[in-house]
Amino acid sequence: GGALAASTTQALTDAVELGALGKRPALHAVQAEGCAPLARAFNLVVNTGNPGRALARMGDDAEVFMWPWENPSSAATGILDDVTYDWQGVVRAMLETGGGSIVARESEIRQAHQLTDGQPVAVDPTGSAGLAGVLAAQRLGHLTNSGRSAVLLTGRSRHH
Repeated sequence: GGALAASTTQALTDAVELGALGKRPALHAVQAEGCAPLARAFNLVVNTGNPGRALARMGDDAEVFMWPWENPSSAATGILDDVTYDWQGVVRAMLETGGGSIVARESEIRQAHQLTDGQPVAVDPTGSAGLAGVLAAQRLGHLTNSGRSAVLLTGRSRHH
């Protein structure tokens, strides 16, 4: 969710300031196609033609960019917030790091969950949604064979 993306961004910023990382990696936030208000807001901000100005105005005109998603649905139930509450900081971090928003298909959500089966800690479809984002990025041609990605696996499955 937005809080995880915001806190991860802060941790990466701290790591750079402490010298543990040379630079912040690009942040790509993942949402399911059945509920993607952050992706919608990110695209609206980018499409203004002046994302910096749009970011500066967000406090006044937040509802122009973020409003509730109708009928949220996905197997990744933990990311079905109809509104991404920390969206402004997440959009800012995606823009500052050269990242972006990725919308995973439901088939990619299921595939990612299957790929994590057998790991030491069993995760639910929400917990493997980041991996679904990698699958979506591959489909969209955003990843190269020489690139590296880090994925957070969260959301322990209670069914194992």
